[in-house]
Amino acid sequence: DEHPHVVNAVDVLLGKVEVGQRVIIIGGERVGLETAEYLADKGKQVTVTRRGQFMGDKMNPDARLILVDRLKEKGVRLLTNALYMGVTQRGLNLHVRGGVTSMAEIAADAMKNIPADTIVIAAGAKPNNELAQSLEGKVPELHSVGDCVEPRRLLEAIHEGWRAAMQI
Repeated sequence: DEHPHVVNAVDVLLGKVEVGQRVIIIGGERVGLETAEYLADKGKQVTVTRRGQFMGDKMNPDARLILVDRLKEKGVRLLTNALYMGVTQRGLNLHVRGGVTSMAEIAADAMKNIPADTIVIAAGAKPNNELAQSLEGKVPELHSVGDCVEPRRLLEAIHEGWRAAMQI
């Protein structure tokens, strides 16, 4: 409530919220990067920040390379090694802990406030197991797979599905 300009990536992608012209996305995995591309295609000025050293490092390497290259072509700024210090009404305070950044105005090991009209959270996904919980004890056998267990890559979900099928 204190920061109404902080929104969830899913709400952005579903069209439930409007974003301003300058957008910071917290989270540099697939959801964050694809949200960045979606917003860049709408003409927004987008910066993606990530605590880790590489954008999309949990993605398939080929898909990651293609997506990151497209983002750079569209003018999306990518910032890694970010330590989040706090949200303000005007943007995001962070500390850059060295490493490579495509943002020339930020020196390594520096504090910075990046101005933003909207901050989009695309990190910290949680499993959605509501259906499994509602079926617990109502069906003879129940197997949870995929994002119901934990949000991850498709290969993990396929493997879990295969294991569940082998138990039936």
